[in-house]
Amino acid sequence: MSPFLFVLPSKLSRGGIAADGNNVISAPYITAQRLKARGITTVFVLGSPKMIPHFAAEGITAHLADPDLPIEELKNAAIQGVQAVVCGNTQLINYTTLAQTLQYLLDPEVAFIATNRDSIYPAAGGLLLPGANTVVSALEGCSGRTPEVMGKPEPFIFDVLAAQHGLTPDDCLMVGDRLQTDILLAVRAGAASCLVLSGVTGADEWETLAEKESAPPTAVVESIADLIGWDRN
Repeated sequence: MSPFLFVLPSKLSRGGIAADGNNVISAPYITAQRLKARGITTVFVLGSPKMIPHFAAEGITAHLADPDLPIEELKNAAIQGVQAVVCGNTQLINYTTLAQTLQYLLDPEVAFIATNRDSIYPAAGGLLLPGANTVVSALEGCSGRTPEVMGKPEPFIFDVLAAQHGLTPDDCLMVGDRLQTDILLAVRAGAASCLVLSGVTGADEWETLAEKESAPPTAVVESIADLIGWDRN
């Protein structure tokens, strides 16, 4: 059975696991699917421009926050008919993009959606960079609202897998480097899980964190390359 992934296929290929774009289900993809099911057709996005094609594919018009818009132009730049704000990880965050997004969140009828709440993520050279929760928390702080989270650890991906591919949690193995999102997703959905120690969670802390987060993994490995030939039984 082909894997369904939250990561880029190129990252897995370096570990010896074959995958292509048809195997990828991302948090923005899940978000677009759920918003379409709710009849939402127009959204405002403070997130990566890479989200936009996912919404377009579902007939949803997405307006991206403009980091160069002068504050004094906020009122004139208002977009009519926005039904939801979608936020996620982005380098476009600044005062004016937060101000633009806030204008829509001040309307309680506009849904507040977060693709995920990852606090940090690993980058090249061993760097840890701010994740989507940086954006989400900033919007929470100024709007006083709490978002609906579409990605991990919420188990909505399994709704998509069931509807589109006939898969259940018993058919799946959740592999990830973060207990609070990846492994907790598996626990909530009732799927097997494998914690990889090559990312955010270290070998010296995972057991303590697993108990704290109530997210015990089914298995723990050093690298995704160790999964080749792995048998959950």
